[in-house]
Amino acid sequence: MATMQFVHYMHSHWGNCHMYRIAQIQSGQGQALRTIRMQSVHHANLASAISQTQLLALSPDQWEQKCAESRAGQNNAIFLAWHQQTVVGMVGVRIDPSPKMRHAALVWGMFVAPHHRGKRLGTQLLERVIDHARLLSLLVIKLSATTNQPEAIQLYCKLGFERYAYEPALMYVDGIAIDALHMHYRLERK
Repeated sequence: MATMQFVHYMHSHWGNCHMYRIAQIQSGQGQALRTIRMQSVHHANLASAISQTQLLALSPDQWEQKCAESRAGQNNAIFLAWHQQTVVGMVGVRIDPSPKMRHAALVWGMFVAPHHRGKRLGTQLLERVIDHARLLSLLVIKLSATTNQPEAIQLYCKLGFERYAYEPALMYVDGIAIDALHMHYRLERK
């Protein structure tokens, strides 16, 4: 199992200095995970496959179980971004346990709180995912991005993700069909 890594990142913007810490989720951080997931669905409802109702139905023990699953093995990982003592971003990674599918990671739940956007935090979270995938000797990272999130798509392209499919009506939310782009990032074998 990989050792815990912290990524400290300082961003200075017009005289304001922001210090971020990105780390794999720990036991006891279920409430922090719940908080950031609820924020993500609130702020990006048309980009999230899960609903607030589904999140609210999870018990504190179920949130803690998600933390434990992230720490227990290499099939799941959740990385949280912290500013001081507040969680302000997250990204999840899932690896299929099937031997024929273990070469690829699937990114889910990518989110940065609105007040912390534009400070390269999304870039730092995805770079942490790429580092994690390299540590596991994976070949590819995949993700889906709804087409109503052009800033997210721009970030993914900037980091080297490439589009491989377009899916019409991936989701249907409040009477609106939401299309998605499926993207991948190929990792070099060393």
